[in-house]
Amino acid sequence: MIRLLWTLLKVGLVVAAAVWLAQMPGNVELRLGDLVVEAPAGAPLVALLFVVLLAAFAYRSWLALRRAPQAMRFGRAGRRRERGYRALSLGMVAVAAGAADEARRRAREADRLLDGAPLTLLLAAQAAQLNGDDSAARKFFEAMVDEPETNLLGLRGLMAQADRAGDRAEALAIAARAQKERPGTPWVLEALFNLRTANGDWDGASAALEALAGRKLVRGEDLRRRRAVIAVERSRLAEERDDRAAALNHARTAWKLDPSMPAATARVARLEGAAGHGSRAEKILRDGWTKAAHPVLGETLAALWSRLTPAVRFTQGQRLLKGDTARPETRALLADMALAAGQQAEARKLVEPLAGEGAPARICRLMASIALGEGDTDGARSWLARARLAPGDPAWFCRACSAMSPEWSGACPHCGVFDSLEWRPPAPPAPGQAAAIAAIEQELETENAALVAGPSKTEAAREA
Repeated sequence: MIRLLWTLLKVGLVVAAAVWLAQMPGNVELRLGDLVVEAPAGAPLVALLFVVLLAAFAYRSWLALRRAPQAMRFGRAGRRRERGYRALSLGMVAVAAGAADEARRRAREADRLLDGAPLTLLLAAQAAQLNGDDSAARKFFEAMVDEPETNLLGLRGLMAQADRAGDRAEALAIAARAQKERPGTPWVLEALFNLRTANGDWDGASAALEALAGRKLVRGEDLRRRRAVIAVERSRLAEERDDRAAALNHARTAWKLDPSMPAATARVARLEGAAGHGSRAEKILRDGWTKAAHPVLGETLAALWSRLTPAVRFTQGQRLLKGDTARPETRALLADMALAAGQQAEARKLVEPLAGEGAPARICRLMASIALGEGDTDGARSWLARARLAPGDPAWFCRACSAMSPEWSGACPHCGVFDSLEWRPPAPPAPGQAAAIAAIEQELETENAALVAGPSKTEAAREA
């Protein structure tokens, strides 16, 4: 629209100039021998103006004719490029939709129309992955690495392939190469952190975490938690190397960063106790129990007091946990100590308020132990039968793969995801499974009842 207005303005100016020249007063006389030509004064100027315009038009026409072949070539190339990018776009859509055949067809079309442009390699690699051809995908990713525009994308694709294949060492080597070629790239730093934690390289993970923190990609509570988890694992590695001083320093760092983490509390308390700081270890366990009552803290306390007699351990436990007996976890811990000391009455007093309807399996087993200690075999069997039907005991489960682990670790032993273990009860069974389990448990309970009744009948027969 602006170009049209500009053209009309120029034409108007030319017409106005011609009219103005034609209306100029006076005459012009031109003599060529005996030939005399008279005209108004503006006529020669108007004629000159039109000659100039005609010459300009002729020059522009000549240029247009001269450039026509090149313009036609550019036009064809532009249309070809447009079709190529359209094929590339449709191919990406096909990849997103999971249409493997369409993605492969569009990849070939884009490669033909765009003469092997770098982005067509990405489409071809993704199409090969959709078709399950990892070998072809790897070749395309390697070709992308050789192109400056797609170098980082190619490395990322190769790293993802190695990770999916379970070759974490190769994935880590590729991530390290990407970091060397493009330092500070966010996804590269995050990949280095995840791969090093999955491989158990906790010193390298600490360096990767500080790089992430330096770029402000991790901050606040997330940063503190990651540092605490890594410090616990570095403490464990230092202890395995028999470097007790480093192990204790890392454990103290972890505990200061996150005093509510049972793994950090248990580790620092155990190492403080081994270093001869028993009172400090007791205080750490007491504070940690207040923040998060976890069985591992009870186990650490038992190990700390391993040289004491069971009766003294129970007395010490009552002293240490005085004022915290309202919590079920505290009552269960003290009940274990009371049972070890042979004080069944104290254990029953602690556990019985927790043994109502819906009591967890651990409480049912405690009640069975108490009954057995009191000589009540029938009661013990009844409580064990209840334990089989009660909600399961909490354990370490991975949030990523749902696998159960016997103990806490900084990365899931099954899938390698960092800090993914959480302490929780097992998931309830599906409705169909629940019915099957209930039938089996009923059968077991019937068998137990028969076992309980058996000795009674025998005794009756003897008495007869």
